[in-house]
Amino acid sequence: MAVRHVPRCVYCGAALPAETMPPQAAADPMLDRVRSCFALLARCRTAGDLGPAMPWLGPAVAEELQDEIDSNRRSEVRHVIEHVTVGDVTMALDVGAMRIDAVYAEYWQDIRSHMIVRGFRRARPHRETWRLAPGRGGDEAVRDRCNGCGADLGARIDVKCPYCGLVPSINRLGFVVSGIEREDPAAIYEEWKHKLASFENRSGLDDFLEALRMVLRD
Repeated sequence: MAVRHVPRCVYCGAALPAETMPPQAAADPMLDRVRSCFALLARCRTAGDLGPAMPWLGPAVAEELQDEIDSNRRSEVRHVIEHVTVGDVTMALDVGAMRIDAVYAEYWQDIRSHMIVRGFRRARPHRETWRLAPGRGGDEAVRDRCNGCGADLGARIDVKCPYCGLVPSINRLGFVVSGIEREDPAAIYEEWKHKLASFENRSGLDDFLEALRMVLRD
């Protein structure tokens, strides 16, 4: 009877896979940073504090968003963006733009009564186009490690080190967001409603497509 020998590691003796698995494509760190930026900006707008996003926000965008925050405070309304799932990011660096599809809930809530005066608690699909400008002249090069303790920062954009807590003000996006254009959510809803028909029998959906299925189920 033939004996099948299992390949083993020459160092520790552990069994190795019988077949070599095809290498997976490495994730694009730039796309991860864009998704982190999107989620961070949503948190900043909800908290009414743009500070963590300022290193990569252009002056005009920062002023527009701060005016929105100040107007909400005067009206005693809280603007909430929550349950954010960032999906497809299409980069077009040659024209200085990136298109971002995401699912999130957005509503405005009266601070005193907690009643929703506008928007929906239920998550819906959205799409934004971010206009990009070159990083400011004084920006430091994109770093992947904390300059305090050397820990790996991964795709973190707020740059608060999870180990030493250092929060240096550097632009890890590598660009400045000079404009944000939002498409009609109703049109995006209908677009994804038709697109998802081709994904219904497909396994292994990512978090974004799964969130879309939940949103469009009814």
